[in-house]
Amino acid sequence: MWIEHETLGYVPTYGGPFDSYTIPTRDSSGEFSCERYDHDFGGWVEGEFIGLYLIDDDEQCRVCELKERIAELEAKLETADRLQDSAFRHGLQHGFSYGQTNDQAGFEQCMAAYSQKEKSNGC
Repeated sequence: MWIEHETLGYVPTYGGPFDSYTIPTRDSSGEFSCERYDHDFGGWVEGEFIGLYLIDDDEQCRVCELKERIAELEAKLETADRLQDSAFRHGLQHGFSYGQTNDQAGFEQCMAAYSQKEKSNGC
């Protein structure tokens, strides 16, 4: 049905016996909107917004796949960080153990400083 709109002129509408809606138009943010004509009231309803969004199932699947991939990469990063920390500690321990010094206090001091650094980073 075509109904006269005060600013748009005659516009095509769809709907039931109580309300008619203009054909949705898409704005720059990707949201669709339309205006409502209330047949009981006999005019266009102001101040009421009916927002519509286009739902793309393929896009939803891609989002889920990307979230899974992000979780996988974060887990690998966590593992790599732990391996690097372990290698660092192991290297320190062997550096002190292989005759560079017989004083284990140096190793303990380095480890204490390294542990403080980890705690301040939230690890």
